[in-house]
Amino acid sequence: MNLNDEVRSYWEREPCGSSDWITAGTEINTKQWFDKIEAHRYAWEPCIHAVAQFSRYYGKKILEVGVGAGTDHLQWARSGCNLSGVDLTDAAIGTTKKRLELY
Repeated sequence: MNLNDEVRSYWEREPCGSSDWITAGTEINTKQWFDKIEAHRYAWEPCIHAVAQFSRYYGKKILEVGVGAGTDHLQWARSGCNLSGVDLTDAAIGTTKKRLELY
């Protein structure tokens, strides 16, 4: 297995930001699961909102490269962006789609 395959395999098992130690046994892809991921992300990286300035881009075309668990992707969507996202893994794309459906 080459390095790209190893990286993809790792993230297929666990979309970025969705580790068990973050979600604490919460059922996967539920609102509570996503809420824990979001709370952790912005508590540990409080600068994200200031740097990304999500609401500043209302109506703009946004491409997020590496959607992970969809935490920032949801913020772009809430801000009214014309949004697209890509990721290395099907797991991240599926997780992000589920998150957008729930919210």
